[in-house]
Amino acid sequence: MAFHVLIADSVEEYIRSIEGLSAEAKRNVVEGCIVDLATRADQFLERYPLQHESYHFEYDFALLEGDLLYSFRFIVDGSRMEMGVVEVVYVDHEWMSEAP
Repeated sequence: MAFHVLIADSVEEYIRSIEGLSAEAKRNVVEGCIVDLATRADQFLERYPLQHESYHFEYDFALLEGDLLYSFRFIVDGSRMEMGVVEVVYVDHEWMSEAP
């Protein structure tokens, strides 16, 4: 089943506000998240629920830009999955340098 992916405005604002990450990389994060969740949200819910029998789950996305590795943690609301809809409701990130 393919899912329609909604992204909360606060999530998009957070990603846009990340200093040092190029506009193209920010688009890649959002687009990559949408593609992964549209095709495999049910698998992520099964493997990474926030609590037992919860409809909220965690989804992680990594992106390499320059010598920095960005790791994004998304929280997704899957309570409308039966209707084919999931919504990304939270994001945070961290980064690390690949250089020794």
